[in-house]
Amino acid sequence: MRKPLATLIALGLTLIPAGVAQGQHGFGLIAGVGRTAFTGAGSTDVPWRTSALAGALVEIPTGRILSLRVEMYIAGKGSPQVRTGLGDGLRQDVLKLAYLQLPILVQLQTPVGVPLRSRTFLGVSPSVPVSCRVANRSCSGVDHFHLVSYDFGMLFGVEIDFRGLGVGARYEAGMTSVLPAATGGDVRNGMLAFTMRYSWAR
Repeated sequence: MRKPLATLIALGLTLIPAGVAQGQHGFGLIAGVGRTAFTGAGSTDVPWRTSALAGALVEIPTGRILSLRVEMYIAGKGSPQVRTGLGDGLRQDVLKLAYLQLPILVQLQTPVGVPLRSRTFLGVSPSVPVSCRVANRSCSGVDHFHLVSYDFGMLFGVEIDFRGLGVGARYEAGMTSVLPAATGGDVRNGMLAFTMRYSWAR
C-alpha cells in the first residue's frame, strides 16, 4: 500500500504547485457529506453508509470558461454491514474505510464577472486507502478479508458559486473491484456527496 500512496502524494505535490505558478489561479478548501455505497454484482444487500470528505483544491484556468481542477481530500467510505467470512464463517460486520483521493477534473464554468456562477466538472479520481477497519479492528487481522490497495473512479458534479463560496453535488463511480475476496464477487465504491467549497482567486 505504501508505494501507491507515495506515488499519489507525489503526483498531487507536482500538480498543485504547477497551478500555483500560473496567474489567475484559484485555490481553496472543500468539505462535504455523502452517501457511500458498494456497487457491482457482489454488492447485493450491502447497505449504504453516511460519510464525510475534507481537503483542498486548485483551479487552473485554460480559457474563458474552461479550467483544470485538481483536488486532494480524505473521504470516508465503507458500509454498516459487509461479509468478512466465507462458508460456515460468514458474518456481517461494520466496515469503515478512508481513502486519500486525487480527482483531476475538467471544469466548465460561467465567465468571471457574473456574480452567480455555475460550474460543471468531469474527470478521473484515483485513490489509495489510508485506513481500513472491520468492527473496530484493522482489516489486516481479519481472515479471508482483502482490500485492494488502490481504487480508480470516474467523477462528475455541479456547483453554484457566489463570490468564491460554492455549493455542489457530485457522484463518484468506482471502476475497480476493491473487495473481491471478502464478498466473492465484483464490489466497487460509489459515492454521492454534497459539498461546500470556498476558493480564493488570484
